[in-house]
Amino acid sequence: MTPATPPTSTALSQISPSLRFGIVLAVLLALSVTAFFLALAPFADGQAWRSPLELAPIFWIPVLTGFGSFLIAGWVWSLRPDDLATRLFAISGVATLAFTYAPAIRYSTRLALPEMATTTLSMVNSLGASSFGIAMIALCLVYPTRLPGVRIWMCLNVGVFGLATLGALLGVLPSAVGVHLITTVEMLFIVIAVIGQLVVSRQDPAQRAIALWLGLAILFGAGGFIVTTAAPSVFNGQPLIPAVYSFGFFLLIYIGIAAGLTRFRLFELGEWAYGVFFYVVGSALLLLVDISLAVMLPIGPGTAFAGALIIIALIYLPLRDVFGRMLLPRPDVSDDQVFQSIVDVALEPDAARRQRLWQDLLQRLFRPIEIQATEFAGPEAHIVNEGVEMLVPSLRQLPALQLRYPWNGRGLFGPPHQRMAARLTQLLDHVESGRLAYDRGVATERRRIARDMHDNIGAQLLSALHSPDQSRKDTMIRESLSDLRDIINDNSAADLSLEEVVSDLRAETAERCAAHDIQLDWSLQGETGRALPPTASHALRSVMREIVSNTIKHAEASTLSIAIVADGRELNFVCQDNGKGFDPMTVKPGNGLENLQDRLAALGGELATLPTPEGVTTKASFPLARLEG
Repeated sequence: MTPATPPTSTALSQISPSLRFGIVLAVLLALSVTAFFLALAPFADGQAWRSPLELAPIFWIPVLTGFGSFLIAGWVWSLRPDDLATRLFAISGVATLAFTYAPAIRYSTRLALPEMATTTLSMVNSLGASSFGIAMIALCLVYPTRLPGVRIWMCLNVGVFGLATLGALLGVLPSAVGVHLITTVEMLFIVIAVIGQLVVSRQDPAQRAIALWLGLAILFGAGGFIVTTAAPSVFNGQPLIPAVYSFGFFLLIYIGIAAGLTRFRLFELGEWAYGVFFYVVGSALLLLVDISLAVMLPIGPGTAFAGALIIIALIYLPLRDVFGRMLLPRPDVSDDQVFQSIVDVALEPDAARRQRLWQDLLQRLFRPIEIQATEFAGPEAHIVNEGVEMLVPSLRQLPALQLRYPWNGRGLFGPPHQRMAARLTQLLDHVESGRLAYDRGVATERRRIARDMHDNIGAQLLSALHSPDQSRKDTMIRESLSDLRDIINDNSAADLSLEEVVSDLRAETAERCAAHDIQLDWSLQGETGRALPPTASHALRSVMREIVSNTIKHAEASTLSIAIVADGRELNFVCQDNGKGFDPMTVKPGNGLENLQDRLAALGGELATLPTPEGVTTKASFPLARLEG
C-alpha cells in the first residue's frame, strides 16, 4: 500500500498556517464583495442601492455554498499546503466557488450584461461544475491511499473529462453531451474510485474508515445534486427540486471531506458513516414506499404514510440491525460472563495466571491482533494512533497493556470501547479491593486465634499439666476446650463483675505458682463490683496468664506480687517478681509479650516490662469506658 500524498516542500510551506489562511480569506472576501456589489449596485439613473434582504434565494444559496466550501477547503489547505490531497481539495473549492458565484451574479445583478459576459458566466459555471468532478475523482484516486496505476488514471481523468468539457462548451461535441451529462458520468467514476479505496484499504482499519467516510460524504453530497438536478436535465426532465437549492448539497461534501482530510476523530468516522448511511437509506425507503403505496393502491396519503411506517418498522429496521452487527463488530460476551471473568482475575492468587486471564478477557471483548505490556501510566484507558491502539492502565499487580487493531484488524477503537475498558478496570479494582479486605480480615482473625491460643490455652494446659489434683486437672482441661471453642468461634460470655473474673483468675494463678514453689501476693482494690465487658475480661486473663507463664519459665523467682486497681476510668495492674531479671539491651521480647502489646494496643491500653534490682516489674492498663462504649 503506497502512501497517499508524499509531501514536497514549497515556498508556501515556509510561511505560517495563519498567514496562508489569511491569504485565502482575503481572496474570498474580495470575490464576495465583488459579487455583492454587482447584486446590490443600481447601475442605472434613478435606481437606489438594494438592501441585502431584497436578494432572492437564487443569490443567497449559491453564494453561501460557495463561500463555505471555499473557506473550508482553504482552511484545510492552509494546514498542509504541500499535501497532494489537500491541494486537490483546494482546487475543488475554487471550482465550487466558480460554479456557485457565476449564476448568483448572472441572475441577481441589475447590470445590463452584454451577451459575451452572460456567456462567460455560463461557461464559468459549467467549467467549475466539471472541474469539481475532476478534482474529486483525483482526490479519491490518491486519498487515503494511492490506488494502483494512479498516474494513468489521473491522466485519463483530466484528459477525458477536461476535453469533453471543453468540447461541450465550444460546441464541438453533440448537443446531447452537455455539462450535466459529464458531471453525471464523473459521479459514477467517483463511486468507482471510492470502491477502489475500500478494496485497497481493507487490511487497514484507519484508511478504510477514511475511505468509507469520504465516499459517503461525496455520495450524499454530489450524488444528491446529480439525482435532483443533473440527471433529470440529462433526460430532458424537470429537476426534482429547484436547481438553486441543490447547491446546498455541496456543503455536506466539504464538511465530510474536511473531517476525513484532517482525520478529525478518525476512530469514530467509521461508525458515523454507517449511521449516516442507515438513516439516509431508511429515509429514502420510507419516501419510496410511501409514494409506491399511494400510486399503486386506492388509499389516501395519510394511510399510505402509515403503511410505509409499518413496512419500514417490520422489515427495514430488523435488517438494519442485522447488517449493523455484521458491519460494526461488537463483543459477543454477556455481562454475566464479563463479571465472572473479572472475579476470576481478581481472586486468582498466581500473578502470571492473573495476567493471562486479564488479557484473555480483553481479547474476547475487543479481539485485537496484538496485546502487549507497555509503560502507560495514565489513570484511565486512552485511545491513541487515531483509534488503532488503546492503552489500558496498570492495576495493582497487572501491568499496563497496549491493544492494537481491534476486531481482528477490521475496525478502530472508539469512545464506547474506551468507556467499556474504564468500566472493566473500575470493576476489577472494586473486586480487588474486596479481596484484599477479605485477606486482611483472614490474617487478622488468624493472628487473633494464634494470640488467644498462646496467651490462654497454653497457660491453662501448662497449669493442668502441673496440677497434682486430678479432678482439678480435668476441670482445667475442660475449661481449656471451652475456651478453645470460644477462640475459634470468637464467642464471648456475658458481662462478669471484676470480683468474679479476678476470683477465678486468682485461684488459677495460685495453683500455678504453688506448683513451682512461688509465693503469691495478690491484692484487689477499687470498684470490685463493676461489670467488665467480655473484651476486658478476656484481656485481663490473657495478660495475667502470660505474665505468670514468663515468671514461671524465665524468672527463677520465689515470690510474685500482683496488684489490681480499678477506678472509674481504667483498669491498672502491676506484677512484680524477685527473680533474676534481664538485660533489656540483649534480650528480645518473645511472641507472648508482643501478643500482649498488640492486644492492649487494640484496646487503647499500654504495657511496660522493666527490670528492677529486685527482679522484673510489669505494668499494664487499659480504659474501661472505651470498652463499655
